[in-house]
Amino acid sequence: MAMVFLGCKKEDEVAVHPELRPHFESFKEEAATRGITVDFEKRPIGGELISDPERSELGWCDTENGTDQIVRINVLFWPVLTPLNQEKLVYHELGHCFLRRAHLDEKNMQGRCLSIMHSGQVCSDNYSLDTREQYLDELFLQIRRSQP
Repeated sequence: MAMVFLGCKKEDEVAVHPELRPHFESFKEEAATRGITVDFEKRPIGGELISDPERSELGWCDTENGTDQIVRINVLFWPVLTPLNQEKLVYHELGHCFLRRAHLDEKNMQGRCLSIMHSGQVCSDNYSLDTREQYLDELFLQIRRSQP
């Protein structure tokens, strides 16, 4: 009986860790409010909490087999992040994986990054409940400006 159920899994189905799934869903919703369609069925992206002692990043967008993209979040850092910073981290990595955004280290006059897509090397952002909408507008609407 187990073989029957295992055989029903779609080949292109990609797993998203239960702790990451709400952020994937809210990413999709936030994009929709800005007129951007995020369809994880057409462009599957996985999500994992992973321990990789050779990596010091909080998270990264990984490509396996040249096609499958996976948001990988370092399990060592995940529990110490606030829910808002967890959201920002997943959105940043989905910015790479789904929106195909590169790092953007532009700063404002106070030296704060203008985008959550910053590298973390030059500036830091001011992502909070008060600034969240501005950062998400930049995240999703920047791709519109850059498309012909």
